[in-house]
Amino acid sequence: MTLDSQELPEDLSDLDSIEICDWWTQFAEARSDDAGIMNFNKENDLIYQALISRASEIDCGTIETIIGDEIVKAPFGLGLIMDIVPKLEDTFSELEMLQIGMSTLPRWPEVNFDGFQVEFLELMWRTLDLVDTKISDSSDADTYLGRFLELDKFWRHPIVLSSIVALKSPNTKSLEKLFKVFLEIWDFDSQALKEDNKIDIMNHDLESVAPLLAVSALSPNAPMKLVQKVLEITTWADYEEFGISFWEYVCALIGRGDEDCFWAPNVAWRDGFFVNGLWHHPIHVSSKSEIECLLFYFANRDELNFENIWGEQLTQRHALELLSKHPAAGKELVEAADQVLADLSD
Repeated sequence: MTLDSQELPEDLSDLDSIEICDWWTQFAEARSDDAGIMNFNKENDLIYQALISRASEIDCGTIETIIGDEIVKAPFGLGLIMDIVPKLEDTFSELEMLQIGMSTLPRWPEVNFDGFQVEFLELMWRTLDLVDTKISDSSDADTYLGRFLELDKFWRHPIVLSSIVALKSPNTKSLEKLFKVFLEIWDFDSQALKEDNKIDIMNHDLESVAPLLAVSALSPNAPMKLVQKVLEITTWADYEEFGISFWEYVCALIGRGDEDCFWAPNVAWRDGFFVNGLWHHPIHVSSKSEIECLLFYFANRDELNFENIWGEQLTQRHALELLSKHPAAGKELVEAADQVLADLSD
């Protein structure tokens, strides 16, 4: 029997079957526009409702494959994920499913620079809500963080890992594991990213990893020796895009989401996390870590004079203004930062 989009396969996860893969494609195309964005009445679509009612049969691997192999377009996959997640009962599966959705970000159509698709904002907010309500404490956070790190994936646009670190303050050993995974992909002797690395990160992926490194660097339990190595990488000339992203997100955190304090390299992360997401929850950021990072920027500012896509060099001003106002900065440091800011204005 040949399946069409009006029938549900007996086994929704049998992706070795060409027939099932074709069914997923037809099912999605019948319910989305040319870009793959859902455009149908979900409540009146009995087949779609029947599919969602079987959410427990659609595991994360199935969703990851149908999106990754482009059996369905990324926007449709994300819409499906957002409807499946409330039906799941396992917190880890909920978070993994949301992370798979976040990983579709680069596959969406271009957007303007004033905002981002509401689907991604809702995904990021739901992730923050889940972490806040379902992960009980720092010890519980260690468990979830460890499980995600064992997967050796989900480093691109890592909304789940970033949320766990920001909201639940994992212990130093857990953060050491996180930093070591990232640092192991670098050759410090040649100041270069290793081409074949454990987490399959390439140069163009680094900007998407920056939010996680920023929240981890400012965590109360951050291992500062390892944080310093990340800060060192931001001074390397071949990785300025990573550097500007990392430092602007650090400024976003220190400035508590005030858009006057940072320029957002990615609009989704700005609207969904650093401005409108985090600050609805109790977050964990260390004043000591903040001043350590700002001091590094001040000491290395000549190597960190980044330029954004608009040709503007804003990062140094953002970092120095935050340093000048920081309660942990002494009088001499404030005066020195103010002098540099005055020189920048001349």
